[in-house]
Amino acid sequence: MFDTANFGKLLFQESLWQGPPDFAKFAQDTAAGNVGTGAAVGGDKLPCGPTSEATALKSGVPALLLHQADGSRYSVMWVEGNVRYDVVAPSLTRDQVLEIANGAWS
Repeated sequence: MFDTANFGKLLFQESLWQGPPDFAKFAQDTAAGNVGTGAAVGGDKLPCGPTSEATALKSGVPALLLHQADGSRYSVMWVEGNVRYDVVAPSLTRDQVLEIANGAWS
């Protein structure tokens, strides 16, 4: 848990990726709703369909944006190597979670 000047409190988490080897395809399938409602990856349940969006970070790394159906409470996850990264906070916007994932931390 971090308390940042620009973004408030947020959780930045690292864990081992336990999903399929092709994260880009997984993100696209999740956003399209092709992995089933509440798809489990490493014990976590992920929303599918209209509450997720496949995208990429500035570095070109595939990412999966997750949010509430009303567009609130965005989070983002991405995988580099075998490491899964998550940024979660109660009040971040889509642009803010992407900004943090792209390296903005102050």
